[in-house]
Amino acid sequence: MQKLSNPLRNLKLAIEGKDWEIRFKNEVLTTLDHMDTRHYTHIQSIVKNMKRFSQSGLEQLERDKERAEKAQNFWASRASMKVMSISEAIRSMIAKMRLKNERGSFPLVQLKDDILPKKAEDIEPLLKQHFVMAINKITKQFDLIDDQNRALDQEVRELISDEQILFVSLRNRYPELLVYNMRTDNAFMYGKPQREHYSTWQTINQGSKTKSDGSGGQKLSARMVMMMMLLSVKSETDQSWVPLVCDNPFGQAASAHVLDPIFAVAEKLKFQFIVVTPPELVKTEISQRFDAYYKLDFIREKGKEIVSDTIVPAFRIYQGEEVVQ
Repeated sequence: MQKLSNPLRNLKLAIEGKDWEIRFKNEVLTTLDHMDTRHYTHIQSIVKNMKRFSQSGLEQLERDKERAEKAQNFWASRASMKVMSISEAIRSMIAKMRLKNERGSFPLVQLKDDILPKKAEDIEPLLKQHFVMAINKITKQFDLIDDQNRALDQEVRELISDEQILFVSLRNRYPELLVYNMRTDNAFMYGKPQREHYSTWQTINQGSKTKSDGSGGQKLSARMVMMMMLLSVKSETDQSWVPLVCDNPFGQAASAHVLDPIFAVAEKLKFQFIVVTPPELVKTEISQRFDAYYKLDFIREKGKEIVSDTIVPAFRIYQGEEVVQ
């Protein structure tokens, strides 16, 4: 009896000092406490079975851990490739928004701070952490993981969406764009880019603590530049013209210092404006910049309404001009 109790006591003390999972440790100690030390053979059989069961459980945990790590590494690798693709697309769009003048290259859009990743390996650790966080969030939020659960499906989509993995990869930030602030001096046509030529996209639209938001003309110019930038990713080459279809973007804008830079940029970057608007809303200062108009009408044909178009050449006689016969 004494021969068995001392080693058992030592075993319990050794287990108490182990850094095991608390629930598992308590179950083992409870089992040992309820052992009848008078039956050595029976106790020996119980301990051997416990050891065999624990070994099997540890092996299963190790296999599960390996599978989880493989899944984590696989997803992080694919997600990092997606983030790099998005980053390269952003860089490519920004690079295309450059004009050449006599002083060199003049960017219309640039990053305030280039926080976009350079290598996929740099962001994989962040995405691995996000993988674990996402699983923990899902398991806490949903008791049952079911393919038919729409709320679960929506939550997963949000956690692994392009914008979310980019946000995570940039350490919970988004890239901030500086946009050329169109001014009356049209510096982009002949000057070098200076810091004062630019404002952040947010400042132009909403203002900041130190600056008011842009004027109507500045907002219009900045938004047209951004539309061109977004469409530039679709252009196959720098030599091909890209159509930009707009719904009356100019509104009441009629000043030359607002319109001239917009049309100059569009021409240099090879963007063709196609503007849809009611004729009564078009000012002469805008319409005279287009070579032709398409008059669109709804006509009824075989019980259906279809759109018909009539080309109207933009021919005008302005005051002070002679008519050539």
